[in-house]
Order: sequence, then structure tokens, then C-alpha cells
Amino acid sequence: LCWTTRWVKKKRIRGVGEWSSYGGKRRYETSLSGMKEESGGKNKVSYKTITEPLDEKDYYVKIGIEVHAQLACATKLFSAAPISFMATPNSTVAPFDIAIPGTLPQLNKRSVELAIKAGLAFQGRINPISRFDRKHYFYSDLASGYQITQYFQPIVTGGTVFIQNPTTLERKPIRLIQIQLEQDS
Repeated sequence: LCWTTRWVKKKRIRGVGEWSSYGGKRRYETSLSGMKEESGGKNKVSYKTITEPLDEKDYYVKIGIEVHAQLACATKLFSAAPISFMATPNSTVAPFDIAIPGTLPQLNKRSVELAIKAGLAFQGRINPISRFDRKHYFYSDLASGYQITQYFQPIVTGGTVFIQNPTTLERKPIRLIQIQLEQDS
């Protein structure tokens, strides 16, 4: 479970973005939606660290939560190695899991089916095209040095989860940004 905190400007104007906490410093994000990068044609996002105090009356707090769920599958997302929580250490691995050169990922069809079912259950948009990306970082059980994940083109975008107050029975909608598949150890 992860969370992010952002200070969002109450009155959005073109070229004005969001404050976020990053590496112990406040960062101001501006998305220049009208300007395109010369290579690639994507929207530019610029970051700058601001040292002046934040005028909180012009902003409100926006808190996001990232939730991870284990899918009920017999094998891992990108290999035929079985999933077993009580197995002997290092006994449920395949060549791809330990980054043997030349091995390629094989997508688990059941995982895709379950992600689509989750998207439909949460009334999200099932994207006709989704893509996997590499997220490079070092982690002790990540032999390849990168994680295969979906960020830029996830399998599901949008959706809603409803929570209910047990006392008043009032339901509150919680908006989802995306549902994505990603490699785990």
C-alpha cells in the first residue's frame, strides 16, 4: 500500500499544475497541454523545486492510494513457474524469473482475464490496446534489474469503488485511475 499527497490549485488555469512531495522537497508539476515536444509528440511535463512558502488557502490536499492485489492464478505473470507461498525458497522459479540471457516472458492468459473482470466489476474502461513497460531499478529479488509493468497504457482506466459508512449506510465513490498488471517476484 502506497500513497501520494498533492497540493492541487483550487482554480486551475492553463500552465498551472500540482504540488507534490518528492524526495523531501516540494515539487511543482506543470503540464503544458497546448505544447508538444518536437520528438514523439507527447505533452511536456516540467518540474521545478519551489522554495517560497505555499499559500494553502489557494490549494486543497489530494491524497492517492496505490493498492496491490495478488491474482488467483496457478503460475506467475510472465513464466510457467507455479505460485506457492509455502514452497522451499528458490524452488518455484523458471529461467525467465532468474534472468537467464535469451529467455523471453510468456504472458499468463488467466491474469489478463482476471484484470479485465476487475475492470468490468469496477465499471472501468477496458482499453483495446495495452502495453507493458520496463521500470528499471535494483531490488534483491529482481534478477533482471527491471520490472515489467503497465503505466502508460494500462489494461483498464477509470472505474469506481464504493465504500460504505457502517453507521449511516451512506456510500461514497472512490475513483480509480487505472488497473495495471505488473511482474512480481
